Amino acid sequence: ASSQSASQAFSSSQAASSSQASPPTLRGAAAASSTGAAAAAGGERFDDAFKALELAMLHAQIPEKYRIKDFVEPRSGIHRVSPHQLQRLLDCSDADSKVQVVDLRTRAERERTSCIAKAAWEEVSPSRPVNYDAMKTNFASAALVVFHCSYSAHRAPSVAHMYADMVAASCQKVGVLTGGFNAWVDTFGGASASAMELSSRQALLLGRAHLQGMKVASSEMAARAVSRPGPGRAGALDGQELLLLQKRFAPT
Repeated sequence: ASSQSASQAFSSSQAASSSQASPPTLRGAAAASSTGAAAAAGGERFDDAFKALELAMLHAQIPEKYRIKDFVEPRSGIHRVSPHQLQRLLDCSDADSKVQVVDLRTRAERERTSCIAKAAWEEVSPSRPVNYDAMKTNFASAALVVFHCSYSAHRAPSVAHMYADMVAASCQKVGVLTGGFNAWVDTFGGASASAMELSSRQALLLGRAHLQGMKVASSEMAARAVSRPGPGRAGALDGQELLLLQKRFAPT
């Protein structure tokens, strides 16, 4: 029953976001040239495009302009997907069943600056915990799940880490859009400079609040784990996992 209600809650947030106007999925020159021949032959397949891009996405360096205060470095194994690389994957003929983009920004951020076409919406804010169970259920068929927020500096990498832990037993790949929606707009346009500036200031506050919230939550979980030892605490993280969680996500 709990998994059904989680799925329903997620579906409700999806329905709310679908009423917003999405910008066209613009294709940059680099993506157009790399996929032109394949498109002429019926469309590049996701598996071929992903194989060609995977090594670069695993080892990409994130530009300093997107490394804002308290930046969370995507850990080893998380794909660092640039806007052009994401556009190439989205342009694949079987992308609808293979690629899932997840927008973690708030409703206000999305309404102010628009969004990437076909991206799912899972709002992350201090008052709204992340529904990982619903995401795992709803994105189970995707080969690649790419998270982003405004900068992909706080919310996106931290959520990607937790989600990757949940799907570790599967073959699903997890990535973060390098530079977030800001990098998407820098690459393809789609939002005004004034709107992006305001959204960026809000993103810094939301991101740091999210990290602090994770630190508090992990401390509370540790307290519960100590007070409820044994089989009765099924699903609780052990002490070592909690230490890693706090070290990974706590602001410096």
